[in-house]
Amino acid sequence: MADGDSTPVVILAFANDEDDYLKNIRRERKAVYSALRTQNDQRSINVYKEEGTSTEDLFGLFTRYADRIAIFHYGGHANGTGLRLENPDGSSEQANAAGLAQLLGMQKSLKLVFLNGCATQGQVTTLLASGVKAVIATAVPIDDLMATEFAEQFYLALGHQSTISRAFDTAKAFIQTRYESGPAVGTFRGAFAAGQKEGVSAGMTWGLYLNDDADDALEWALPDPPGGKVLVRNAPPPIVEGPELSTELIDKAIAAIGQYSPTIQELIDDGDKRELPKALSDSYPSPIGEQLRRVFACRQIGMTRLRLLVLTYEVISKMACFTSLSQLWDARLANPILVIGDEQWAALNRFMTLTRESQPTFDYLKLTIAIVEILTANAVEPFMVECGGLHQELTDEPTTLARRFMDEMRIEIANDRVPEIELASFCAQAEKHLTTLLEDFAFIVKYKFTSVKSISIDKSRNKDPKTLMKNVKLDKVSGSLPDEIGDISCFIDVNSVILQKKRNDLKIHLNISPFIIDENAMTGAESAKLFFYDYHDEFDNYHYASVVNSNDRLVVTSDKYPAL
Repeated sequence: MADGDSTPVVILAFANDEDDYLKNIRRERKAVYSALRTQNDQRSINVYKEEGTSTEDLFGLFTRYADRIAIFHYGGHANGTGLRLENPDGSSEQANAAGLAQLLGMQKSLKLVFLNGCATQGQVTTLLASGVKAVIATAVPIDDLMATEFAEQFYLALGHQSTISRAFDTAKAFIQTRYESGPAVGTFRGAFAAGQKEGVSAGMTWGLYLNDDADDALEWALPDPPGGKVLVRNAPPPIVEGPELSTELIDKAIAAIGQYSPTIQELIDDGDKRELPKALSDSYPSPIGEQLRRVFACRQIGMTRLRLLVLTYEVISKMACFTSLSQLWDARLANPILVIGDEQWAALNRFMTLTRESQPTFDYLKLTIAIVEILTANAVEPFMVECGGLHQELTDEPTTLARRFMDEMRIEIANDRVPEIELASFCAQAEKHLTTLLEDFAFIVKYKFTSVKSISIDKSRNKDPKTLMKNVKLDKVSGSLPDEIGDISCFIDVNSVILQKKRNDLKIHLNISPFIIDENAMTGAESAKLFFYDYHDEFDNYHYASVVNSNDRLVVTSDKYPAL
């Protein structure tokens, strides 16, 4: 081994052509690298990306990392006889398929070759004959944007611990969901589909082609970081069921928010702990407070409690992310030339291309960090000023472990991989890590969320007109969240959920819609029914999930909700 290391290597090679320019290559490069960056940072894999790749570049990488390369990805122009690479002077050169196949076949650890270019299926036979276990290739010319989206979804799934097989199926589902024509995508043993002697039909876009000994490649997933996963299996549960459940969580969260809430501080000074769970739930904005109330009410260790603990983490993450996104939206409108780096663009692109399959494991806090970096680089103070220090807060050791545990547990739950015997231990670990995150986000109790349902003018004879706002204060979940009517003296968006720095000051506020919406504001029903944004589909539908019950779905279109 050239450098004495055994860490698997992923090589991302990209090439373009000035005379036949692919405008989405840059997006693909950023998105694929971003999807694998966490594992690269944790040193579970080494990712090397080459721009303007030449033949010398490829051979240099394969020589340096011989027998460590797990995935080779190529994005750019190609055909059935080779890849179009770049010479050092910027001109294009043809890298012949036969020589590349020989080079790739020599790599003992290689699991996958991904040729994301036009009509690369002609190279598959040579690659499989050279010993390559699995190849993703195309049988027809493909649209530049579609190729980019397919790669994004494949590596996004792979970055969330999917196997190669599952990641391919996820990308396939995305493409066939987004594009009405339903491009054909399939998996084959050998170079051709069963019964075909001359290759894959003209309708086939991507294929996953397998050698006879490719089962291990299909089931390969990115390795755990050194030291293993944060989620600990077979650990003895340190907690018991009953009234003492959540005691540490309550005590530490209460202590953290005491500095921001005089009411809480009075309860702490009083020493009476009976009111603390209710006071804690009422202090946070209702989406978080409602989850905490349900956690405290669930006195039995089991799958329900584990889901509630993880869901509370998700709600905290989404609220931080949606608040940051809303401010970025406003900042971009105010300054269209806002400076946004490549990595930040990649994070934003991943959010904007969320699908039903990718949304459940999307890292909202990672996007929050990226947005804070954008705001900082452009000298924009975060609306919640404490967010300015989130990068340091969210990347310290306790919070990094908490985030990794929660993200791992989200994947375990999504894939139905939580055995009953582990539930007590997992609940204990989840409660510990949620406590850390509640402490980090204690500052959010300073701010007030309100649903603005309607605005009207009240004018009686011989009296000055008054502008009235029908609204719901989104806190104190132990109450009923009733509608209120109050005077306002400033412009404000209707059908919106807003964030205020002070309860009675509407002039300084941030509109969080359409990321968080109140269905009752649109229907005219009493009280509030909040939904969080999930994803946007190819039919121009926006999908939302209820804050209280994720199975309660809402689908809206831009004509029904003008803010979208």
